[in-house]
Amino acid sequence: MKFYWIKTNILIKNIFSGFVWDLPNKEKKVYLTFDDG
Repeated sequence: MKFYWIKTNILIKNIFSGFVWDLPNKEKKVYLTFDDG
C-alpha cells in the first residue's frame, strides 16, 4: 500500500471557503481519519 501526500488546490479552497481546510498547529497533535468505504 502506498501513501500519497495530497494537497487541496487553492481554487477549491476559495470556492468552498466555508469549510475548514487548515487546522492551527500551535499544539503538536496528529489527526487521523479513516475511510471504511
